[in-house]
Amino acid sequence: MIKQSYGGSNRFVHLGVKMNKKKTDKMKVQVVGVGGLILNENGRVLLTKRIDTMFPQWNGRWGIPGGQVKFGEYPRETLHRELKEELGVRVKITLNNPFVASNSVDLPKIAYHGIFLCFPCQIIKGRPQRKSKEHSDFKWFEPEKIDFRDCIPLTEDFINLYLKATDE
Repeated sequence: MIKQSYGGSNRFVHLGVKMNKKKTDKMKVQVVGVGGLILNENGRVLLTKRIDTMFPQWNGRWGIPGGQVKFGEYPRETLHRELKEELGVRVKITLNNPFVASNSVDLPKIAYHGIFLCFPCQIIKGRPQRKSKEHSDFKWFEPEKIDFRDCIPLTEDFINLYLKATDE
């Protein structure tokens, strides 16, 4: 069962599968991830097409570039490291506070829970290029024309949170 709820802030969303609360032998995995909602001067959003073996249902779908926070690393450091590794770009964060989301996935052998921070940003150095094996392509999208059925979870939520925050 999918559930979606918005916290008291307009900067948080939870999207996930209701987890079975019975005692289980499943491995529980919790991660903190960071993404860069990269926008260009025309208001287009840069998305990457994922290559995903851990979550095959997301393989070949579009998403916000980023990755996992390493132990002891600050989320902003993660953002800069991941975008340089994946796309070869340096960015400037355009909103001080990130959007925050939580996502749970119940797989046959793993109960996965992720907490994600999404920083709106702009490229200040470099041109996007495919530099990692984590994605097969990248493309600039007009937010209103994105088919979110072709995106990984939370992509639509983060883009809508950004549009709402910048419209106020």
